[in-house]
Amino acid sequence: MSILPFATSLMMLLGAPGIGIIIPDISFDLDYKYENKIDYIYAEPRKPSQGDITKLKIKVSFSSNLTRVATLSFGIKTDTYPEERAVMDFLIETKSKTIEYNYTQTHSTVFNERVVFCFSLYSQYGSDRVEFVSLKQDYKQIKVKNPNETFSTIQNVNVYRPSLGVLYESERISVSNAYQDVYLNQDNSISLNPFSFSYSSNSSIVPDFNNVRLYIQTHDDHFSSFGENLFDIYRVIPLTIKTGKLQGAYTFSSPNQMYVNPITLEMSLTQQSGYIKTDRIYFPKSCKEDEVFTLTFQMDDIGANDLDFAYTFKVHTPIKKYGNCNDSMYCLSTEETTPNLNHGVIIRSK
Repeated sequence: MSILPFATSLMMLLGAPGIGIIIPDISFDLDYKYENKIDYIYAEPRKPSQGDITKLKIKVSFSSNLTRVATLSFGIKTDTYPEERAVMDFLIETKSKTIEYNYTQTHSTVFNERVVFCFSLYSQYGSDRVEFVSLKQDYKQIKVKNPNETFSTIQNVNVYRPSLGVLYESERISVSNAYQDVYLNQDNSISLNPFSFSYSSNSSIVPDFNNVRLYIQTHDDHFSSFGENLFDIYRVIPLTIKTGKLQGAYTFSSPNQMYVNPITLEMSLTQQSGYIKTDRIYFPKSCKEDEVFTLTFQMDDIGANDLDFAYTFKVHTPIKKYGNCNDSMYCLSTEETTPNLNHGVIIRSK
């Protein structure tokens, strides 16, 4: 069938008075801008030794749903080598991607130089680039002496966001609730729960807590089956960190079930005959009255600056109310002379 009669009829119809046709606009917006964008960068401060790791976290995204291939390039510039040297390239084939990369420092001398981290994102649709100076690690050994103390690092954690640019954040640790001198009551025990601390950083990165433990300085081989023996002086109890109710708040807990002999109050990390489960630390009945134990909570390599944390407090065992004049609050004596007591009141018999 020929289309000529149909075409002629259509032309006549369009030319007829009072009759029109709407033709849709199917043109494309040629000015639409496809963007490659670096949305977020987190970079730890550099550590001092060759072979040390600097953790990086980079998030990139694209404004178009079109399938594309892009490359994220990471390089460094130093005082010795001012020209950018490539470290690693990442191939990206999705609309958005978060990359975590551990940069290994190849020369210890770099730590003492000015180092610039360079990030370049590019594809056929455009590019984005971010540079910032990578600062040194601010390692600290935090030894807390009193509750409610706060410790801060220098502002050396790099955080980049397009709306704010490159920021340098600090890390802060504070003790919010802690024991000082503990005087035990007659049950001879303490709980781990009251001790709490907080960690904060504007980078929104959850810190690592490594080698978390409790040291108990013992006397006369107390706690003989409880924890690892260290130098015949300390018993080492492994602990874990629990997230508190408030953001950035943490508490200590035992990763393993603890057991106690209800008669002797001896403790163990393994099940033994006659022992029962407990979540408290008991001090054996074989301890002397008013004996003093030194306990230390300790953690290593916290956060980006690998902070070491230690908090020490003392525990005093109970004093007997009545008994021997050398270790009781009250004692009986038939002697005319007053015994030389460190504490207590003599009740004389007639």
